[in-house]
Amino acid sequence: MSVLSRLRQCAVARPASVHSYVAAASLLHIQPNFQQTQFRSDSSHTASATAKRTRSGKPQSPLPSPDPLSIDGSSSAPLSKGVSQPVSIALSDPTPVPVRARTRRASSKPIDIKIPIDLSLRDAEEAITLQPTTLPDIHDTPLMGEIREIQSKHPDHILLVQVGGFYEVYKLPGYDYFQQVAEICDLRVANGKVPFVGFPVSQLLRYLERLLKAGKTVAVVDQVDDDRLSRTKTKLRAVTRIATPGAMLDEHWLESKDNNFFMSLLVLQPDDLSPSSPLALAWLDISTGEFFVGSSTLGSLPSVLVKVQPREFVVEKSLVDQGHPAAVAVQDYIQRESSGITPLIARKPSKEFSHATAHPTFVKLLQSNMAKLGTARQRHAVTPLSHPAHEATDVSELLGQFTKPQIQAAGALLRHVAAIYPTRSLSLFNPSKDAALGETMTIDAVTHASLELTKTQRTGLTKGSLLSEIDETVTAVGSRLLVQRIKAPSTSVPEIERRLNLVEVFFTNSHLLVDVRTALKSFKDIERALSKLHLNRGGPADFHHVIQSLKISRDLRQLLLDYAESPQGQALAPKLRQSLLGLTRAIPLFDDLIERYEGFVSEDYLVENIDTTDQPRIIRAGFAHELDRLLEQRAELIQRSEALRQDLTKEYVSPRSANAANLCFDPKHGCLVEFRTAALLNQKVEASRDLKPLSVQKNSKLTRFQSEKWTKLYNLIQLNSEQISILQKDIFADAVRRLIVESFLIKEAASAVAEIDVSAALAHCALERKFTRPQITTEIVGGRHPTVERMQQLRGIQFVRNDSNLNPNESIWVITGIGSFVPAESALIGIADRIFTRIGSSDDLGGNRSTFMVEMEETASILANATAQSLVIMDEVGRGTSSQDGVALAMAIIQYLHDRVRCRTLFATHYHELANLLEMPGSSPSADSTRIQLEHVRFYHTGIHFGQNGKFALVYKVLPGVMTKSHGIDIARLMGLPASVVDNAAMFFSRLGSSEPGQSPR
Repeated sequence: MSVLSRLRQCAVARPASVHSYVAAASLLHIQPNFQQTQFRSDSSHTASATAKRTRSGKPQSPLPSPDPLSIDGSSSAPLSKGVSQPVSIALSDPTPVPVRARTRRASSKPIDIKIPIDLSLRDAEEAITLQPTTLPDIHDTPLMGEIREIQSKHPDHILLVQVGGFYEVYKLPGYDYFQQVAEICDLRVANGKVPFVGFPVSQLLRYLERLLKAGKTVAVVDQVDDDRLSRTKTKLRAVTRIATPGAMLDEHWLESKDNNFFMSLLVLQPDDLSPSSPLALAWLDISTGEFFVGSSTLGSLPSVLVKVQPREFVVEKSLVDQGHPAAVAVQDYIQRESSGITPLIARKPSKEFSHATAHPTFVKLLQSNMAKLGTARQRHAVTPLSHPAHEATDVSELLGQFTKPQIQAAGALLRHVAAIYPTRSLSLFNPSKDAALGETMTIDAVTHASLELTKTQRTGLTKGSLLSEIDETVTAVGSRLLVQRIKAPSTSVPEIERRLNLVEVFFTNSHLLVDVRTALKSFKDIERALSKLHLNRGGPADFHHVIQSLKISRDLRQLLLDYAESPQGQALAPKLRQSLLGLTRAIPLFDDLIERYEGFVSEDYLVENIDTTDQPRIIRAGFAHELDRLLEQRAELIQRSEALRQDLTKEYVSPRSANAANLCFDPKHGCLVEFRTAALLNQKVEASRDLKPLSVQKNSKLTRFQSEKWTKLYNLIQLNSEQISILQKDIFADAVRRLIVESFLIKEAASAVAEIDVSAALAHCALERKFTRPQITTEIVGGRHPTVERMQQLRGIQFVRNDSNLNPNESIWVITGIGSFVPAESALIGIADRIFTRIGSSDDLGGNRSTFMVEMEETASILANATAQSLVIMDEVGRGTSSQDGVALAMAIIQYLHDRVRCRTLFATHYHELANLLEMPGSSPSADSTRIQLEHVRFYHTGIHFGQNGKFALVYKVLPGVMTKSHGIDIARLMGLPASVVDNAAMFFSRLGSSEPGQSPR
């Protein structure tokens, strides 16, 4: 069979190949013959409309380049150049060749199709422009049928359907989202038999952000392959991802220091509405591979949500419909976290949480992971840093670490996440119980906000919070680990000691600290880069970042080992050296990957702001001989095009003119040669057999011609570009496959580097701020508040240090810690299982609750949930009501905490009457029967310095004893209240029976 016959058969089987048939025929010097073939095309109404949207009269670059490998997240489908436009076929006959084609339904009038010159087989169908005189019922077209079928499977999501270079949303019967999409995205509706809105593929992330912030979820329907079976539809489409708040990877709205967790929640006893009702939880981050499982109770759920801060929930539909307290707690959390992209609740039928459905899914993940992880560990001889679940030797042993409800919650979550990326498998760690809720300190929502751990209450920003003052990390993985530790400090003494040991190693050697932090600055966010590659949403830059970061992790390992073996390292305390060596053993070596792929991506491609369409080389020279040969061929073709341009200039341009011929490609007219009209040698042009002028010249200063020589050369360049593109993609795909094989250990390497970064950052902070290593007890000497101290320094005010001692006889004090060095001269710090705060005043107008009601609700939660190992901080309890009620409530609360809870407490109040109700410790018993003796209560007050002129200054020093004068009216004067107001206040205060003006209870 001749080459031409095979080409014709290909064109019949695949209408998209017709333009390649034309191009190949021209290269073989064969006159194309269309008389024997009828071509069919997609009868979608969108073809002509889409073509009009991309029409441009500007010439394109004469040297087309291979499709770049950048898979930038805009689509996981094969990359598309957009919609080609009809052009004249510049062979021996410069006029376009019309082809007669018939629609599937009977029609008396044919449809004209103009064949473009474009060598990309994948995008041919978008190049065909329909000019129908009649159309079939648009709702019966294959495209609409395909969309309706996909819509029936995803009724709750907005469908973004890729049609060529655009994503489109159609107004179809039963589809309620169309008008919402138009309004949210501010898109103009294209009216017709089927109204639709659309936007370019390159703008996908922009519009996804708008839709997600509006609380919508989006099913992205991409063109995944050519349809070789249908005679009327040219593309196969499928849902390649579902965009939800939890499914974001590295989009610009996702903070690098924040995790992006999914969480599933299983209520074990739905009829038990008590605070002790048990729950099973699972949460994972697909962007980093982290996967956790734990247990909680209904009463503790709000604290867990604050700790994990999920962006998407998987909950039984019946719980939401019935208003179960667990569902209400989730909805309350979502309402508080409404800034940015709103968290989402995915309502699932109960069978998704059943053991029969969830257990196989969970076991399948463990089986896959154990097989990969075991062989990887043997290859690299590494010891996991802090993932006990990874230490199991088989699936049954690992499975035994989790309860049946936990497995059900985890399996339901895995099924939900798998549906979000239906065409790809996920890369996840085995679920870990390191962060199990019993091994970390519980901090509820109110306490988290009051202590301003990660953001301030007033602004909602990180600046001014504890995190902003101690976060000296230089990597994204380290920053995320520090945030996790602040939200959930460890309550395990061995773990806290291990962390402190690593901080001390860097604290005692400033040279090692500087070297490590310098190396860390080049370490990229390889957890998210690897996840993007695994989900087919990453590109060469992500691959390069992973390889270079693995090299840095290897260098860090060697740097720490060299220090441990040096005389200085040998002199370390045994516990410090052991912790350091344990950290180095957790860093795998990837010598084979680094040796093979270091410098794999060409430097030119990695240059910032590079125009990849003009830079065909993505894989470095020397990596693949066939690729080098094709690129050399391309360079030769470019030289030939430059020689042709010079020859045309020399032959047809006046030697006195400085202007030259220009070779270009126009989407409407094909390959063109442009001359400045004034510089043309008209007689030579008229005698030329190669140059054929266009019938219409739109620019009087330019004259454009079609050239057979340039057309043939352009087609050769196109073929070469296509070969380069395909080969580079194949090489890159093979490299990604090799990298993914090591994905588990790469993520473990990232975890070890995060540990190094956090330890070095805390050591740097300790050196800069003069922090000290705490010991586990309850005494603090010269304590300071890091955030307040920094703010005082900015104001030029010296921070006043305070001592505290929380021994069993003095339990009314405060303690915090995250396993870091602390701002004190010395510190002996104990372990608290939970921290509670009742600080500040606020109302809940939307919930119809006054300030006092909110205050009492928070106090009730503290008294119900605090244990003897807890820390309670209470400020101004009882001030939202009358003085007598407030004093009575405050006294009763102190007594309850002292006698029943017996926890460490700091109780700040302005009610000086409390001192009159309590016996001072150590004093002789009073005859007053109204006084109560609480042996573990101690009194302290803030210091005031009085000047000779009667003025005073607050020195912020905490001293033993009781203060009955707080000088509230004088402070009001100091704060700028009008003098008349202050004077009248002093008069009224005197009338109320105070012993002297300015006195107020404290």
